[in-house]
Amino acid sequence: MATFIRKVSSGISAALIGFLLAAVGYDEVIASTGARQAVSTQRGIALIFVLAPAILSLLLLVVNVFFPIARKEFQIVQKDIARRKGLETEAPTEEEILTLEKVTGFAYDKLWNPENAGMKK
Repeated sequence: MATFIRKVSSGISAALIGFLLAAVGYDEVIASTGARQAVSTQRGIALIFVLAPAILSLLLLVVNVFFPIARKEFQIVQKDIARRKGLETEAPTEEEILTLEKVTGFAYDKLWNPENAGMKK
């Protein structure tokens, strides 16, 4: 799944860069001859390189607030996966249950239900 998401996001980012360059008036023919782009195009490209990372960083912060998973939460998820595979025999603590519910959005007793593969209802 991670590889699929990476490939999709790479494709989307390449398309987005193309759309943004077209929007600021980038001309491939001018670029291939070695001539300079118009000043407005140069400024547009500079804005793309400043604003796009700033907007994406802001989006990353928003996602981080709504989906907080750090090393501790990740280790709890890994431990519960091991528990489900029978590799861990220790019962989950109340803190682990609450963390898993927060991270996944599902009640612990329904957490590993195959029906959860789709959208939450």
